[in-house]
Amino acid sequence: MQACLLQLGNGAKLISAAGTMRAITRAISLTQPCLPEYTPKRQYSRRLPIPPVNRTNLLVTTCSHQTIDARLLRLVEASVEKIDADPALIRRLTENVSRWSNLRLRAQWQNRLQQPWPELRALLLADTDEGAALRQDAPLGGILPPAERVQIMRSFSHDARPA
Repeated sequence: MQACLLQLGNGAKLISAAGTMRAITRAISLTQPCLPEYTPKRQYSRRLPIPPVNRTNLLVTTCSHQTIDARLLRLVEASVEKIDADPALIRRLTENVSRWSNLRLRAQWQNRLQQPWPELRALLLADTDEGAALRQDAPLGGILPPAERVQIMRSFSHDARPA
């Protein structure tokens, strides 16, 4: 059985490996003066005011699954149009996938990105359950400019302000 020497202040105590926290606490209490009781600081009853919400930047989007799917389809369509116009943007999809922490999704999308763009494009735009599932986790972040994304989001909300 191993033992360690605990030296605190003026005294030294031999504590075995089988010793408990109680033995250590007892050794500390023998050599250390008692600490004063903790007294909490004064509690403030006055709370700071919460600033009002800036409603000009707030998008309220409480809608049905069908509306969410339609909005996501429109976002994917706009992203696909950008990629069709500039095929170099496909590299951004690969970069996005490489940063994902979900290894299963990362592997799935790395395999999908090996497909030719016309096939992947058709899968993303398919009006099927598989197409809807692919759109849910498509790595299209950063393809659309923020103003265009906000415009699409607002077109599906009750807020029709320009971006």
